[in-house]
Amino acid sequence: MLNLGLHKVQGRVVFDPKSISTFRPWWAIVRVPRNIVEYYRHWVLWQTKEKITTSLWGAHISVVRGEEIPHLEQWNKFPNQRVTIVYGNLQSNGLYYWLDVSSPELVLIRRKLGLPPEPKHGFHLTVGRKV
Repeated sequence: MLNLGLHKVQGRVVFDPKSISTFRPWWAIVRVPRNIVEYYRHWVLWQTKEKITTSLWGAHISVVRGEEIPHLEQWNKFPNQRVTIVYGNLQSNGLYYWLDVSSPELVLIRRKLGLPPEPKHGFHLTVGRKV
């Protein structure tokens, strides 16, 4: 949909994130600067005239999504750890918009937890959902 090249950014790992309205156990995310999502939301509105919502947890990448953790002793061993991610290529399935993400550091965290290298839906930064 939109390819502006690849960009690097740092984020922080958060275990068991909380938002105003939800808590989900066994989740880990990476918080990234919200201006990334704001920029792409603006671009989608400008190009398509479609309004899109933001995520409950703000600008983030899901690392663990409620999965059973084989190595529980590793859970929460990486809080606030800085990780580098590479993002690019705005994608859409007609309902959601997201950015492709890669990060060897996130793969390593999942492996230490005893999980497959990537989550079921891959690493991505959700830009929003069509209203």
